[in-house]
Amino acid sequence: MSQVQCPNCGGYKVSTETATIDKKTGRQYSFGCYFWLCILIGLLGFLPLMYENSLGGKLSGLGIIVIFLGLPLWLVSKYSQDETTTRYNYNCLLCGKQWSWMEGDPWPAVTVQPDLIAKGEQRLKEQEEQQRMAEAAWLLNQQKRK
Repeated sequence: MSQVQCPNCGGYKVSTETATIDKKTGRQYSFGCYFWLCILIGLLGFLPLMYENSLGGKLSGLGIIVIFLGLPLWLVSKYSQDETTTRYNYNCLLCGKQWSWMEGDPWPAVTVQPDLIAKGEQRLKEQEEQQRMAEAAWLLNQQKRK
């Protein structure tokens, strides 16, 4: 889908975010917490190697390193394409409508409302102008400090 049309106003100025969803639970899945868990386990795996000279310490460290390498592979296989789907979260920049759509769901019916589109375009232009004015004021302030 190259351009997304807002179902509320019919405008095309829509921001999109994606989320990976577990099909079994319906919850959003994030790899971030598992990444840090793998890093922590990996670092803990090196401690016995550094501080113990015994064979037991080296074997336990090696076991933890194997877990450090195996956990990411397990996560990738567990959350493969067959067990996850993508949810698209949309936000219309013109009228403010927010909605979500998942692959396989029907696309919501679109109602074109030219008055909402015009008001949204005007509001965006005003915001851009305010941003330019704020940037110009900041630059002048920086030049005065020098």
